[in-house]
Amino acid sequence: MKPTIRGRLLASQLNATMEAVVHAAALMRRRKPLRWPIERVRNINFAGSDHPEQHVDIYYPTDREGPLPVVLYIHGGGFGTGSTNTHWLVACEYARLGHIVVNVSYRRTPHVRYPDPLRDVMAAAIWTRDNVERFGGDPARLVFAGESAGGNLSLALTCASCYELPEMWARSYFSEGIVPIAAMPACGILQVSDVERYWAHRRSTWPERSLIRATARGYVPDERTLCRHSLADPLLIIESELSPERPLPPMFALGSTGDPLVDDTRRLADALRRRGVYVEAPVFDGPGHGFHLMTWERDYKAAWAQKGEFLARVESGSVTHEPAN
Repeated sequence: MKPTIRGRLLASQLNATMEAVVHAAALMRRRKPLRWPIERVRNINFAGSDHPEQHVDIYYPTDREGPLPVVLYIHGGGFGTGSTNTHWLVACEYARLGHIVVNVSYRRTPHVRYPDPLRDVMAAAIWTRDNVERFGGDPARLVFAGESAGGNLSLALTCASCYELPEMWARSYFSEGIVPIAAMPACGILQVSDVERYWAHRRSTWPERSLIRATARGYVPDERTLCRHSLADPLLIIESELSPERPLPPMFALGSTGDPLVDDTRRLADALRRRGVYVEAPVFDGPGHGFHLMTWERDYKAAWAQKGEFLARVESGSVTHEPAN
């Protein structure tokens, strides 16, 4: 199933709108981050190439002594838009919570397809493990976080860390032995196949449907090319009969009732609980997709407070859970 030309055009417009909204949220706080005790190092290549999208920006709080826990943050944008420039405010928020933040830029659709964005994120995780100490980070306390398409990529990265899957590139990453202490997929499109499910039991608008279809088909143009336990659909791996070789970490999965993707967040929470994995999955009543990026949203501060409390519990060792089975 391919999106129509009309659908692709609308998706492009809506993605551009999303990027403008994220910029606006950042601009509304433009002065405040400059007063925060945070430093930034920009445009560090992680892939040994000169590709402009394969870089990371590092954010670190200057008022805390290391080594500090590390957040590998993966921006959203439908796999095709967004960047470290549009999502710098999110990196600042994680840094304010006391983390070294590695804000990842990866190659985007339509110039690449699955699995290339995920493979870029894997390379960034390896680079982070090998280099973050010089920025005051502790590579043994690594958190994977992202929203929307970044929620998919952060959950897929977590699965690739814990499950030994058949693809050679996934096995290569698994052999690196990177194990996150937590994962935080927010508002994620956690299964790009069968996107018709999103409106099977709820009302939806034509723009929503067109955007979701274009997002999924931009990442995986033909679902028939996916293997049974594909990292393009990390939610299906968590829901499957597969047993991870390494325990899945505690997770914080943020959602909202106004988000057409919210059912993926609920399914993830249910699947993790069945596995005995600690999960917090607050679903806020009312706001739309990606509300935690928008400083003017009523629940913006509450969402970030809950994120901070979860991270504090994980990093203090007070979160306990049964190993995945």
